[in-house]
Amino acid sequence: MKNISSKVKKFGVAAVVSFCSAIAFSAPGQLSNVPLFLGSTVPPNILFVIDDSGSMNWAILRSNGSELAYPGNGFSDSGNIDITPTDWDVDELLNSCVGFNTMHYDPSEEYTPWVGVDINGNTYADQPITNALNFPYDPGEGSIDLTRVDGGDDPSGYIPWDDANGNDYFDVGECGDATTNGYVSGTTVDYSRFVSVARMDADDGESNLNVTNFANWYSYYRKREHVTKRAVSEIMDVGRSRMGLATLHNNNSVGTIIEDIDDIATPVDSVAQANKLALKRNLFRINSTGGTPLRRTLNEAGLYFETGENPGTGLFGFSPDPVSPILSEDEGGACQQNFTVLLSDGFWNGSSASVGNTDIGSDSDFDGASYADEQRETLADVAMKYYERDLATGLSDVVPVTAGVDENGMQHMVTFTVAFGVNGTLNENPLLRNEPFAWPLVQANRDTSIDDLRHAAWNGRGEFLSASKPRELIESLSASISVIQDRTGSASAVAFNTTSVTVDTFVYQARFDSGAWNGSLRAFSFDQNGVGGVVWDAADDLNDPNFDFDERAIFTNRLDIGKGVPFRFPDDYTAAGGEAGLGVNQVADLLVNAPSPEDAGDTQLYGEQITNYIRGDYSNDGVGRSFRDRGEHRLGDIVHSSPEYVGAPAASYPNLIEGSENPYFDFVTSNRKRTPIVYVGANDGMLHAFHALTGEEYFSFIPGGVFSDADGEGLHALAEPNYVHRAYVDGGPISKDVFIGGEWKTYLVGGLRAGGKSVFVLDVTNPEDLVHMTESAAEQLVVTEFTDDDLGFSFSTPQIAKMNNRKWAAIFGNGYNSDPNGDGTAKLFVLYLDGSGHEVFETNVGSIASNDCAHADSDCNGMSSPTLVDMNGDFRVDRIYSGDVHGNLWAFDVSDEDDTFWASSVGGSGSPLPLFSACESSCNAGNRQPITAKPVVAAHPQIVSSDSNPNLIVMFGTGQFIAEDDNLNGQLQTLYGVWDNGRSEGTLTRSSLIEQDIEDNSVVFPGSRALTSRNVPYSEADNVYGWLIDLNGSTDTEAGERLVVDPLIAGPFVFFNTTIPDDAQCSAGGSGFLMVANILNGGMPSQEVFLSYRGSALNGVVAGLPMDSIPGGSVIIGDQIVVSNSRGEIETFEYARGSGNQSRRASWTVIK
Repeated sequence: MKNISSKVKKFGVAAVVSFCSAIAFSAPGQLSNVPLFLGSTVPPNILFVIDDSGSMNWAILRSNGSELAYPGNGFSDSGNIDITPTDWDVDELLNSCVGFNTMHYDPSEEYTPWVGVDINGNTYADQPITNALNFPYDPGEGSIDLTRVDGGDDPSGYIPWDDANGNDYFDVGECGDATTNGYVSGTTVDYSRFVSVARMDADDGESNLNVTNFANWYSYYRKREHVTKRAVSEIMDVGRSRMGLATLHNNNSVGTIIEDIDDIATPVDSVAQANKLALKRNLFRINSTGGTPLRRTLNEAGLYFETGENPGTGLFGFSPDPVSPILSEDEGGACQQNFTVLLSDGFWNGSSASVGNTDIGSDSDFDGASYADEQRETLADVAMKYYERDLATGLSDVVPVTAGVDENGMQHMVTFTVAFGVNGTLNENPLLRNEPFAWPLVQANRDTSIDDLRHAAWNGRGEFLSASKPRELIESLSASISVIQDRTGSASAVAFNTTSVTVDTFVYQARFDSGAWNGSLRAFSFDQNGVGGVVWDAADDLNDPNFDFDERAIFTNRLDIGKGVPFRFPDDYTAAGGEAGLGVNQVADLLVNAPSPEDAGDTQLYGEQITNYIRGDYSNDGVGRSFRDRGEHRLGDIVHSSPEYVGAPAASYPNLIEGSENPYFDFVTSNRKRTPIVYVGANDGMLHAFHALTGEEYFSFIPGGVFSDADGEGLHALAEPNYVHRAYVDGGPISKDVFIGGEWKTYLVGGLRAGGKSVFVLDVTNPEDLVHMTESAAEQLVVTEFTDDDLGFSFSTPQIAKMNNRKWAAIFGNGYNSDPNGDGTAKLFVLYLDGSGHEVFETNVGSIASNDCAHADSDCNGMSSPTLVDMNGDFRVDRIYSGDVHGNLWAFDVSDEDDTFWASSVGGSGSPLPLFSACESSCNAGNRQPITAKPVVAAHPQIVSSDSNPNLIVMFGTGQFIAEDDNLNGQLQTLYGVWDNGRSEGTLTRSSLIEQDIEDNSVVFPGSRALTSRNVPYSEADNVYGWLIDLNGSTDTEAGERLVVDPLIAGPFVFFNTTIPDDAQCSAGGSGFLMVANILNGGMPSQEVFLSYRGSALNGVVAGLPMDSIPGGSVIIGDQIVVSNSRGEIETFEYARGSGNQSRRASWTVIK
């Protein structure tokens, strides 16, 4: 749709007036590109305690099946191996087979270098087969020619493991035959099976890659210590927590105190960068020799965390004693979490820690039951001591808890343990935490000491992880960090989207990480017991190292020609702008930071590289390279975009809504097996389409409205090394089945919020047609992208419906800050989806000076999200309600089949007036209350009216949370319930409403709220038009409380979640309340609505439940209310549906 004409509803006079203004006071202000609900992130402390006993220097780790296959054989199970085994030495040959010795080379694995730099500052690289380093950190330690070991003709290699029965378990004969009685002699393993590096390179015709893989194994993986360095170096490299390092003996003085190592968040912190370099340098210097005093070392770790103690430890080997890493109160120590990750490959021994029997059940509420045993001085006792002990008595105790796992709010140490290549007698943890458990009697140097490792993690509320192979060790250590990130990331670094979307048995939740500004979309299982575990995370697939970014189907829109095109850089950037490929303006955006035009070759290459970067290419990420380091995350942060599920068509339309020749049910039938897709916008510049059952990305779309060559804007800004976060596709899309061009289709419509000034329309009828990035697919996908001089930043969530002129349309407000070309007033757009143009409903409220909404003389206004109402059940829109940021609630009458009669319901076409103006008292520019959330509507439950009158109660909240200073605004905000009885003259104000008060209700539940229940005698004659609830300004409410999330109606109740911003440390961005009120009078519910709160029964009626983080949008599924919050959590609350009074108008409905 290239040319879109418009018909403007000119409602009135040329003079621009504001119904709530006498003084210029521009709204909403400077829009923030950073989420305002982010609290100050408090990074956790993580101390890696790594076993540096002698066994970690071994190159042998016998597989689980080796002893059963060859019992009593006398084979070596320690030390190093001969990498050139002789044909008569069965011991050497078997240890060259990964089935027998899991440390040896496995051709099915890819061996990659350690992550970091060596002593000379050189990045660890693939090793050459003829010059593989013995000790990669220090090349001066020498190298080896693996084709001619010791200068002779003997090449190194391996014996293949033939897992004949496919049980992934070593069995007799799978590395060649050997006798099983006593010490083996003779050539009982077939030496001809030995694969030398020469055979890898030549005889078998395999590529040099396999030779390099073998050389990498030798240099980076052949010893237990080497594998540990590979695993931990990768964790540290992408780490943004505060991390430190300790070993059992501090050999080579590698102990490193916990410090900030976040060199990923932008702008890059040079101090944290140096800290990370030093930490990894000491990791690579670990030298393993000595015993395994795990108890003593874990105790020293606990003492290190404890404030006010004098550890006197050997962890770091220097004096004076190190200071506790727990931060101060001002820095967020009150809510900081502390973790120790203990890795060992052996049975513990050495002296005790003198801690006693701490888990017996007499010291605190956190011991006893499944945590207790009858022994003293175990590793589990050490873990319990520092879990139940307050390690910082001078700090407030507000450490986040994990229900059912870690419920200690004091500063404490959580212990994770990883056992490498050793097994205990237990295979699982206790089933119930509150029941006794029979822990084995622990003995030093015995397998029960591994059970003690498990017990330590259980007591320390961490996790016990076991690894029998190098790959499993890497995975186990990564898993421990993932658990830590899940527990700590939700504190404020990972936050919520406005709504969790549900369908069938899934709940979809979008999240983001504000450190590296990456995101995820997760699908959770859901049943009658509530939200379950994560079924899939779309980020996992996109971040997979084997993911092919070049195969992604990514489309964009050319605003200059109104056409969808594939997102590829042109073969010749100087020829851009034809009918195919990217447009001139899009190329200009991508090339903002390119070399000078005189060097065309470099400019072309740069354009291809930045385009591939946006498509997901990591090769140019990072320090010293062209673009920002994304930490190998392809999916950008998802902040305000709510996921939209589109499955098989399921609208409640009458079958013949488009006539007998176009039955809707035929469309439903033909698409009943349509691939279900979840659509969500991200601030990587794209709207993403993910398979709803698997999380696989199907395609993505980059709106034309996000391109810009302005400084700090456009796609080029995403790649800048000093990137400062900004919004891109930050709005939530909506979908609807529509009848266009003589056929049924499914359209998706979305805005950009602060990301831009456009609204896109996509045809998603057949998602399978869009998985390949072709010109035809691009044209099929993009219907149009609407722009207009008066369209500001597209914060308004569009709605789709059929209008009374029989056209299908997308209806949305004009958003905010429509400068420089707009007139600064609030407007409503009706965009016809058949390409025939659009309507503009003018309000004439607002003004602009010098084409700049930030100008001191400007009083810019903007329209927010609308609600559509069908009054007579014909599935056409009759009435539209929408609020603006000047605090005006508008009602538009669109019930006539002739659109020339459409007008504001109050004031008519000549002088449009709002139905209601929201202000603290008498209206002026200083006390008007902005409306940024969508209204909700219910039929009046008691008053009977004629079919021609609406007779609706319109409920809406006030407040905004989108501009830079909004989190500091303590203005009074209100929830209103306004009766629209069809009045056509005069704007209502709060003087026409009955006030209900918020009161304390702690007698029912601590911190809960009640509401008064004053009678509301609705009467036009008596000027009583509804009710209001002020949210702050009294001792029972909180300053700055506001309503910025869409309310929800269920039965006779309206639910509304309030926001109380707080940017202090440990605040998770703020708090809020889950509120419920009676629709009729805005008062206290007459029955219990909330039945439980976080596992506790509520024995009485409450109108508000306190939340210790900001609640997002709510959805009701069955008898549960599901809420996503600013800690990144999804909570469910048991809910009792109310019967209420039946509507007096059976045919009316809100069009969703």
